[in-house]
Amino acid sequence: MTILSQPIHKHLKVRDLFMDRRGNGLTADALGAAASKARGPGTTAGGLEPLSHTARVAAHHEVGVAAAGLLDLDLTEALVTGWVKYRALGDAGRRTVGSMAREVVDLVTHRITTSYTPTVDLFIDEVRVASFEFRLELTIDVVGCAAVVAAGQLVAVKGGDLIVKGTLTVEGQTIVTRSKRFDAELVADLRRPVPLT
Repeated sequence: MTILSQPIHKHLKVRDLFMDRRGNGLTADALGAAASKARGPGTTAGGLEPLSHTARVAAHHEVGVAAAGLLDLDLTEALVTGWVKYRALGDAGRRTVGSMAREVVDLVTHRITTSYTPTVDLFIDEVRVASFEFRLELTIDVVGCAAVVAAGQLVAVKGGDLIVKGTLTVEGQTIVTRSKRFDAELVADLRRPVPLT
């Protein structure tokens, strides 16, 4: 597992998680090829069989382009969405509403899980010839972090690490699974306070 430091002005995306040690990431072509492999040469009745090889490659590339939107999901948003549901933060938010008080909340070691399951439909000449189900599963283990709450809002995250594991599949077949450790302050660089109440 590697510890990554990223520029503080840039929110980390799912594509950063799936990047290898050389900085190579998933491309639309790789996602399209995975979709093609998952479905085999033909996809559905009538599917892509009547198309030329070039047209099939182009069609799978377009499926990959559509699926690549998953790579742009913001890890910070996934993390914060999980934290908004965290009871201790909500309690601190309620206690600080309408006051000048600031509270530091110990974010005991915990896990946030989320998943996304988009379907990419492939149309040729206005006829749907295939559907591809992609699934992105994220697990974020939060270790040694503290949250700063003021005026009913999460305003900062201090210290700690996030161990993020992601798995991307198409039609139930794994494209990539990767786990990385990130500095929590860099991932949870809040551009604006997050309401907790």
